[in-house]
Amino acid sequence: MNLLAAYIKLNMKIMFQYRKSFLLSALIHPMELIVGAVIFTSVYAFGNLESIHGYSLAQIVWYIGGMQIVGTIIWNFAAGRLSNQILDGSLSIHLLKPTSVFMFELANAVALRIVGILFEFFPILIIQILLFYPNFITIGSTLKFVLCVFLSFFLFFLLNFSVGMTAFYMKNNSSMIALITILTAFAGGTIIPIEFLPDWLQRLSEFLPFRYLYYEPLQFFLNREAAGGWGYFINVIGMQLLWIGVFFLGIKLVWPKVIKRYCAVGG
Repeated sequence: MNLLAAYIKLNMKIMFQYRKSFLLSALIHPMELIVGAVIFTSVYAFGNLESIHGYSLAQIVWYIGGMQIVGTIIWNFAAGRLSNQILDGSLSIHLLKPTSVFMFELANAVALRIVGILFEFFPILIIQILLFYPNFITIGSTLKFVLCVFLSFFLFFLLNFSVGMTAFYMKNNSSMIALITILTAFAGGTIIPIEFLPDWLQRLSEFLPFRYLYYEPLQFFLNREAAGGWGYFINVIGMQLLWIGVFFLGIKLVWPKVIKRYCAVGG
C-alpha cells in the first residue's frame, strides 16, 4: 500500500504539470451543461410538459450535469495508455519496476481523478446548483450515490485495462476503444437516459456492465422513485461487484498469457 501511495503522489505531480488542460476542461464542461439546460428547458416549455419518462426538468438537467460529475470521479485513460506503451515499447520500463503494470495504472487513474475532482468537479457542481437547486436530493440518496460511484470507478478502470490488453493482439486497438465508448454512450446512458431507448435495448443493458458506470449511480443521485427501495440498491451494488469480479479475474488469468506476446526492440 505504501508503494501504491507513492505512485499516486508521483502521478499527481505529473498531472499538476497539466493544470491549464484541467482548467480548460473546467470551463468547457459548464458550457456543455448550460447548452443542455437551455435545450431541455425549451423542449419542456414547448410541450408544456411536467416530466418526460418520469424525469422532471430539474432532474433531466441534473442528469446532464450528473454525467459530467460522475465522469470527473471515474474517468481514466488506462486503455489508451496501455495500448501506447505496447506500441512504443515503453512497457518494457514498467515491467522492470518493483510493482505491477496493473498497480501503476491504477495509481495513475486515482491521481488523475484526484486532480480532476479538484479542477472539474466543483465548478460543475456550483454552476449546476445555481441553474437548478437540487431539492430532490436527500442524505440517503447521496450516500447510496457515493458508494455506487466508488464501485463505478473500479469497474471503469478494470474495463479500460481489459480493453487495453487487446493491444497485445491487435497492436493498434483504437477501434476497440471507440467501440467501448459507443457502447458506454448508449447502453450506459451517457447520451440520454436509458428510459428513452427501445425496450429491447433497455433489457439488454441490464446484463451489460455499461449501465452500472454512469446510469445507475445517477439514479440514486437524482433520488428517482424507482431507485428508492433497498432492493434496487442491493441489486445494483451486486451487479457492480459481479462485473468487478469478472474483469479482475479475467485480467489475472489473461495477463500472464498476453505478456508473453510482448516484444520490444532491445527487450
